[in-house]
Amino acid sequence: MAQKYVRKKIRRDVDAFRSTAAWTAKSAEIRMRDLYCCRLCLAEGRITMHDLGVHHIVPLMADFDKRLDNDNLITLCASHHRPVSYTHLRAHETLMNLV
Repeated sequence: MAQKYVRKKIRRDVDAFRSTAAWTAKSAEIRMRDLYCCRLCLAEGRITMHDLGVHHIVPLMADFDKRLDNDNLITLCASHHRPVSYTHLRAHETLMNLV
């Protein structure tokens, strides 16, 4: 029962974090660092500069302390962000090499 409560609290913290000024500023900083390009597209030889989002390589639910860590953040286009979010364990090493 206690573990379920902790997960709910973390989920609440994660949801609240996404609307903070700190996240808004950090995600803008990461997009600028990555030159407003999807890093996975760039690694594949393409330049994609639309529908971008900033992805947490180590998910917020796994390690909330890394939420603003530059080495844990990468700019991805929507077509890469969705699949990576669901297969983060396999993609983790690849993404870390691109940061």
